[in-house]
Amino acid sequence: MPPGADAEPAASRSHGQDPLAAVKGLAREPLVHFFLVGALLFLAHRLVRGDARTIRLGPGQAADLARHLRDQNGRIPTPAEQAAALAKWKLDEALYREALREGVDRDDPDVRTVLVDKMRARAMAAAPRRVPTEGELATWLQTHQALYERPLQYDLAWIPFPKATPGAARERASFAAALKSGAEARFLGRPLYEAKLTTDDLRTRFGPAVAAEVSKLARGSWQPLESDAELLLVRVGEVEGGLPDDRELRPRLLIDWTAEAQRLAAEQTLEAIARRYRFEERR
Repeated sequence: MPPGADAEPAASRSHGQDPLAAVKGLAREPLVHFFLVGALLFLAHRLVRGDARTIRLGPGQAADLARHLRDQNGRIPTPAEQAAALAKWKLDEALYREALREGVDRDDPDVRTVLVDKMRARAMAAAPRRVPTEGELATWLQTHQALYERPLQYDLAWIPFPKATPGAARERASFAAALKSGAEARFLGRPLYEAKLTTDDLRTRFGPAVAAEVSKLARGSWQPLESDAELLLVRVGEVEGGLPDDRELRPRLLIDWTAEAQRLAAEQTLEAIARRYRFEERR
């Protein structure tokens, strides 16, 4: 046997153990188990879900794009237009998915707002609708009456008698008697004013006391009133405003009550979603 013929086996025996034994030893290491399980899970995910960067286009996608182009342009799109639209859709979809991968939806407050608003809109659309009872409508009107009332507007005529003028009270009494007997106010020799005034207008023109009294006056007859500076003869004609009649009011009540009921139902849905999460405050 030539010198050194068994040197390699001897060296192998002197420097380590059998390779098969080394593999068996590695197979018993917990860290190796961890990496093997991870690799198997990744492979299973890829087999079930496919590549995360693979975007599958069904036949409906091209049809939806063509339909959108037709609605937008008012005609059937050309093949070139369809191809351009599909290319743009592919680019937008890739950018959208990459943005999700990079967490843009979490880091950008504008994107966060859009997504939150989308969830609110979905909850609102899914909220059930029901017809309110008459009692519910009456309660709604009672608590929201200001939403439906139009400002009262008085068709007002008045003759002023300044208190600074001597004999103002006597002259007003004389005019009142003449008007009661059927005389025309415009022919009695004093200024006659006519206007349509709201309650706010009355307060500005005559003061709050007169404004409060006008609402109590009988329609169509001359009545004495008094402001800080004037004695007055006042006649109230038509009064407009206030609550509309039932034909106009009821549809508005139904719409508003239903919208508010849907909003409350949607908020309950959103609060139920929020309760699925646990918030931990760190200090």
